[in-house]
Amino acid sequence: FSVVRKVGYYGESQPFSIDAQTNDLRLSISLIQVPGTGTDAGGGIHTTTLAIEEVTAIATTTSDSTPEYTFASTGAGSITYGGSCYSAIIIANIGNNTITFNALSDGTYSNCTIKIIDSAGNESNTLTIPTFTVDTTVLDTTAPTASVTAATIKNSDNATVRSTETGTSYLVNTAISVSNLASITGSVDNISNSVAISLANTDTKLPATGLVDGTYKVYAVDAAGNLSAASTDNVTIVSSGLVDIDGNEYSTVVIGTQHWMAENLKVTKYRNGDNITHITDNPDWSDNTTGAYGDYEDNTTYSDTYGRLYNWYAVDNSSGRYICPEGWHVPTKNEYNDLINDLGGFSNAFLKMRETGTEHWTSELAGTSNSSGFTLLGNGFRIYDSGNFMNIKRYSYMWTATHSGSNSAYYLSNASSFSLVSKKYGFGVRCLED
Repeated sequence: FSVVRKVGYYGESQPFSIDAQTNDLRLSISLIQVPGTGTDAGGGIHTTTLAIEEVTAIATTTSDSTPEYTFASTGAGSITYGGSCYSAIIIANIGNNTITFNALSDGTYSNCTIKIIDSAGNESNTLTIPTFTVDTTVLDTTAPTASVTAATIKNSDNATVRSTETGTSYLVNTAISVSNLASITGSVDNISNSVAISLANTDTKLPATGLVDGTYKVYAVDAAGNLSAASTDNVTIVSSGLVDIDGNEYSTVVIGTQHWMAENLKVTKYRNGDNITHITDNPDWSDNTTGAYGDYEDNTTYSDTYGRLYNWYAVDNSSGRYICPEGWHVPTKNEYNDLINDLGGFSNAFLKMRETGTEHWTSELAGTSNSSGFTLLGNGFRIYDSGNFMNIKRYSYMWTATHSGSNSAYYLSNASSFSLVSKKYGFGVRCLED
């Protein structure tokens, strides 16, 4: 026989049994939404629960007419604003979201709300932003932070400074007792200089022109007149910097525990007064094993900026002639390694040592900061066998004092790797204090 029994909703059916006479059992299941049992007002079933909560409220009272508010969301979706506050930011992502409100007039805001609607139409809870007041007449009392790249420079050079706010930075001799801005601006002209800061947190050149020798700190003043504390690092100004036997002056920089030239060497004599052989004819370059230099493309204008190119025989510290000024030497591979390690290893050092901009490089490299003050330039090189010149403004090449055998020595390329090559190559030189 056949019996059809209709089962009710889950939990409402009556029990029934199956015995030996049951020979045709079929089960049909239908899922029906029951009005009023969902999680939203219309009885629909949410497939995703959206929730938002406050992370950072708006400070009150704020002088910022475009304040920021941060909230966290469990899902992504579009932002719906309510009340008097709106923003151009209309998409929320999972996690923390910061919105910047459109310009608000001075006043108190207590009716601002936000909620999220995802792509399936699910709505979050409505989040009411705590009452806050905008008053643009309130004075900014937060001072900027000033910093400077530690270096020894000549008074014809620039200090590299930064401020966390736009305004003005001052290079101030430590002989001045600084208590307010007037103590800086009221000082004599030869112990402080200033520069406008148009971009916050960006390296800016502050000229040391006319300043007397001494140690200098940097201060910054923002548009509201708030004066920073002194920079942590110093700049030392010397009217005549490190000088070689030819009278060339060099800026220097302290990195870690090492004191480096901040420019490439351009001397034409050894420390003992002997002339370094100057080779202009390319075919003669490969024949020299006693020490020689050349100007890139035989143009001394290049040497004034990029330094001269020397073969390794000229830079050999063991020769007894010495190419660096008294108290300085050509660094070994290990000493360069110490520098690289101080700057975070090969993956970071080049960007921290490379000069910014495209004046001495063919293109800017993302992440370049010269934060070390080493100011590496694309000085190019001279080929060991032909004497030809290559790669000006493209690569930096520096000799080390470390050699291997009678024919090969190590050089540093772009502060990124060491290579062992013929001692007849023409590379640049940086000197390191003993």
